[in-house]
Amino acid sequence: MKKFLAFLLAATMIMSMAAVTASADGLEGKDINGGEPVKIGFVSMSTLGITNELYELAKVDAVQQYPNVEIVTFDSQYDVVKQNQYIQECITQGFSAIITEPLDTEALNASILDAEAAGVAVISLNTGATATHSLHLQGTDYGMGYFAGQYLCEALGGEGKIMVLDFPTAMMASA
Repeated sequence: MKKFLAFLLAATMIMSMAAVTASADGLEGKDINGGEPVKIGFVSMSTLGITNELYELAKVDAVQQYPNVEIVTFDSQYDVVKQNQYIQECITQGFSAIITEPLDTEALNASILDAEAAGVAVISLNTGATATHSLHLQGTDYGMGYFAGQYLCEALGGEGKIMVLDFPTAMMASA
């Protein structure tokens, strides 16, 4: 039940970026509708950029719906060492769940396993993690890329050049 409620909050937070439903178990005994306080850590890659702006808007929306829920953002500044430290900090401080967008799909494995062993639900976004964790939310990369390309071609009137910038393979979602 505990993890299910964490998933529900995470899905509410991310709904503006991906339509996902999930179920499992994890925020046991916690009432997200005004009961005891629930703390969720959002361990970001970085707080820079448009993606984080969308996360922040979704976070505000989720917190308005559940007044006893606090979502704390940790800015890893594109540093995997900081991401690991923040996940460990969430465990130590007794957070109910951790939402993270891993910089490296394997570098966070030990921390993710530590969190899950401590009963803290871990939800990964987009890049996933190779360690077993509670939930992974993935956008439709191919479909989004296709529609973005279509939009750019139309915006350029069928003329001009488009360059696609990719990211390192280590950041790809695990299969």
